Amino acid sequence: MKQRPELFRALVVTDLYVDVARNEALKYQMTLQRFRAADNGKAVTALERIGADPTQWDLRAWSTNMAWAFKTNLPMPNLDRKLLFPLALSSPIYTLRDLYNVFMGFQWSTAQMYDELISYDARRLGTRFDVPSSSSRGKVT
Repeated sequence: MKQRPELFRALVVTDLYVDVARNEALKYQMTLQRFRAADNGKAVTALERIGADPTQWDLRAWSTNMAWAFKTNLPMPNLDRKLLFPLALSSPIYTLRDLYNVFMGFQWSTAQMYDELISYDARRLGTRFDVPSSSSRGKVT
């Protein structure tokens, strides 16, 4: 986008992370605090084993943090099992094969892009983005 702004008419984003490592570190701390408060030694041990620094994690450590975080996710713990999976399974637009492919695709793409994902920090892109004038829209040079 920064290199070829004339190719863009709009940018729409959702669920945008600015600094993934910072986000993961905060999620780790909040999850660990919840499990300590609940006196869940198994969860505390699992989280302490991966350490608090996401820049030192591999995909397995990140997956561990995600799995335990889902169990204490606010406002709904186990959101994946209580809401997302039941909705997907009961949806008339998805087959079981579709859901399997989505799940496998997520796992595969996360594994392929993990290093880039965990090091992503949108602030490195800067805060200035050129937008083509209305007269140049649709023209590619």
